[in-house]
Amino acid sequence: MLWHKGRRPGCYKFLFSSLDENVGLPRIESIATDALNDTSVEVAADAAQGLERYGSKKAEVALWTRLEKLREQDLNKADKLHHGMNAQPQDLLSERRLEQVLVQAIANGQAWFVGEDTIQRLKQLATPQEQPELEGVQTEIQRATYFLSLNWWPEGVLSYTVGRYNGKGITNLKEKLSQFPPGTHLQMVTTINERNHHQSEFEEVEQAASADGLLLEIQTPR
Repeated sequence: MLWHKGRRPGCYKFLFSSLDENVGLPRIESIATDALNDTSVEVAADAAQGLERYGSKKAEVALWTRLEKLREQDLNKADKLHHGMNAQPQDLLSERRLEQVLVQAIANGQAWFVGEDTIQRLKQLATPQEQPELEGVQTEIQRATYFLSLNWWPEGVLSYTVGRYNGKGITNLKEKLSQFPPGTHLQMVTTINERNHHQSEFEEVEQAASADGLLLEIQTPR
């Protein structure tokens, strides 16, 4: 690992969050993938969030594997609790956080697009607590309409939100748009001043959407 076993500093629980886009480097991604099985739920959850934002397509497979393993563990613990065997209810509660992060990481990953088939698979694995969120995602997919937001505040660097996906930089945005099915409707509201000030980036977004067969509607009410 990136830390010496047995001598991990307190900040190790949030190591991958601090690495940002470096998580996408092959060696670091491999370490993050291994960390999904760390004995610390905090470390595993932080690794999942790092892979969600910066991992490659391979990261999706690792996230599914960990979620399936977690589901099996939950079933075993629930069975033990039912039969009065040695299992602690708090074990189940502590892992709900990890399940939530894993489900969100799979549903919101930068390197892949989630369709209805993926949501159905998630619904089969997820506990009841996650079902309302997954129902909302499924509705959004069926509607095939997403709100696009571009923001340059406060650092002057582009950050974006498109539906439930978010990230930074025009390159990452164009990568994400290329994953949406042709015919998807994107809606955006901005100001004339904002559009004029960042004209070149708006043009890149419009060209990318057109090339990918997306319907981009930009409103400038003022």
